[in-house]
Amino acid sequence: MKIVVYADESGTHDKNGTERGSEVAVVAGYAAKVDSWTKFCKDWRAVLKAYSAPYFHFNEFADASAVARNKRPPTSRHKNNPYSGWAIDQLDNFLFDLAKVAAAGSRVPVAGYVDTRGYAGYLKQMPEEKMRNPHAGCVWWFYESALQGIQAKWPRLQWPITFIFDQTESEEWRSAITSAHLSYQKLNSRIKAIAFANKKDPEHYP
Repeated sequence: MKIVVYADESGTHDKNGTERGSEVAVVAGYAAKVDSWTKFCKDWRAVLKAYSAPYFHFNEFADASAVARNKRPPTSRHKNNPYSGWAIDQLDNFLFDLAKVAAAGSRVPVAGYVDTRGYAGYLKQMPEEKMRNPHAGCVWWFYESALQGIQAKWPRLQWPITFIFDQTESEEWRSAITSAHLSYQKLNSRIKAIAFANKKDPEHYP
């Protein structure tokens, strides 16, 4: 048996924190035993099947919801949105049913964040600071949160811990995560594998 941590990031597209949505960078996810994730995937897949949805991705869902509520007109890409044309009730019920699956079971929320814009200002005042990439620091804080959360939830368990992140095309981001993972492996022998997986793959729905 082992503990698996599934995580994703947000706001990591600008290290200066000036672009919209990049002011704060976050890495967050959930830690759980393998059997909990197995049940999650089964129940999650059942909801997707019930609504004939290929997967759930919040950005696309939010866009479809905004269009359905007449908050903005559809863009040229809206026709490729898997929730295009859904009624408001269908969208809301879909989200609520997925939320019930997400809230069930015994899982531990873990997260790390950094005030990217604030850190960029700090670096201007401290040019000798060695950590120039605030997103790398965000990953370190995430690992610290994960280990503390797992220890608090299962203080007597000594099972290995696997980390699975969303796949990325950014070599710099992948390197930051891998570097933190390897460093924490030296500090905690329970930390084992790391992987970057496609969250649209049923095996990695978490």
